[in-house]
Amino acid sequence: VRMLRKLLCPKLVGVSKRASSQGLASAASYVGVRASTPWQHVVHAQRGMATRADARPGGGPDKNKWKAESKIDNATAVKKMRDKAEEGDVGSQYTLGSALMRGQLGLMKNTREAGEWLLKAAEAGNVHAQFSYAMLLNEGDGMPKDQVNAVKYWTAAAESDLAAAQYYLGCAYQKGAGVERDDAAAAILFARAVAQQHEQSSLKLATCYISGHGVEQDYPRAVNLLTKPA
Repeated sequence: VRMLRKLLCPKLVGVSKRASSQGLASAASYVGVRASTPWQHVVHAQRGMATRADARPGGGPDKNKWKAESKIDNATAVKKMRDKAEEGDVGSQYTLGSALMRGQLGLMKNTREAGEWLLKAAEAGNVHAQFSYAMLLNEGDGMPKDQVNAVKYWTAAAESDLAAAQYYLGCAYQKGAGVERDDAAAAILFARAVAQQHEQSSLKLATCYISGHGVEQDYPRAVNLLTKPA
């Protein structure tokens, strides 16, 4: 061990000098921490690169200041997004509706208003808005429950190959919820979602092969679906 230290120490001193000349030491001092060894220079430099410019001496960022600035940033971003949504920007309509649906970006959860924005984006062809609006309709969240129209918007999103929409539409066909029951159609939709690595659809399609609903009974295929890696 002593021999290794003798061999390594001169090299580490050289590393320290090179690191200092390359700005690693200054990066450490930038976050307000003094480094006394070569490895401390490297560690503190890495921290400096991952820390905000308003970091406090000896530690991480000022959390209260960061939260206050985040609220201001969110409010500014939301205002711009709302303005664009009102001007007819489909992406902004979806993002605003999604944020209201989940209570994100500093907004209070409001599924009624979320539904209004998601409907606008869904009617304009936004696939994710179609899916989200269908979920609100299916659950009756912020609006009257309407499984028929939920199927309508899931179908639109499923036709654009959104795996989650294919899964929920398949479930609707399997249950006869909002649409006439059709086990074969359900199995086809699950298979399309499985092709996109949708795990819940793998389970559903496996049960179809076990029960023989919508497909010919096939235990080996069911086992393969249940055991294949995600």
